[in-house]
Amino acid sequence: MISARSFNSLESNSSEFTELCRKFDILWITTTPGNQIQALQKLKNTQKKVILEKPIATNVGEIAFVEELILNAQCKIYLSQPWTYSNLWHEAKKILLSLIGEVLIQTERGGSLVRREFPPVIDWTPHDLYLLADYVAGIEKNYGDFNLVFKEKTTNHLLMTYKIGQDRTFEISAGFANEKKAQWRIYLEGRLMAEINFYTGELTDRRGLNAITNEVESKSPIISMLNFVSENESTVDWKLIFKLYRDLVRTV
Repeated sequence: MISARSFNSLESNSSEFTELCRKFDILWITTTPGNQIQALQKLKNTQKKVILEKPIATNVGEIAFVEELILNAQCKIYLSQPWTYSNLWHEAKKILLSLIGEVLIQTERGGSLVRREFPPVIDWTPHDLYLLADYVAGIEKNYGDFNLVFKEKTTNHLLMTYKIGQDRTFEISAGFANEKKAQWRIYLEGRLMAEINFYTGELTDRRGLNAITNEVESKSPIISMLNFVSENESTVDWKLIFKLYRDLVRTV
């Protein structure tokens, strides 16, 4: 493994950099957004698959840098979004896409980790932004049907509410918490239809007379993500991802 500091010290045309890139088909950059931008600058002209860690940006300036790099990059760029490739999300999305009527999706995510480089809100929110982007793609809504309608920020907490079309509301709640939280609740016409716990891998289906809870995650979502990256072209909707990140950093 090579550290971000030592990687960024390499010249992009140096023999050391060339040798490093030759060893790997997939390069996963796991560092702060500023260092990640520097690393991506060195990798942009390589014929590699590059995974960007979340968050990809903490301010509008960093978003602009990343956007320009991606538009001009020869490498294939992916997001670190393992839950998008999980069995849990696959099953949850089946429920979401089956619901007809007024749907409310509430997410709650957080933990006690506090990084020096950015606040917990920036740390936790991207997980659900990526799932939201995948959901929007699944219901085939265009950008005119998708808007941030409410936002509220306190010292350690963020609430963002999106309206999707006329009958879908998506509330993202994230920030500092004394213990890890990663839960979704899905309502139809005010009735709780399903609950998802991303940490335990459990999905509770409440659509019938009796609630049914199943542990549906059979393998690591990270392995599922890496398998997808190794076998497929990037499917990231960068226009939507940058919209969501701009909403996030402007709220924070």
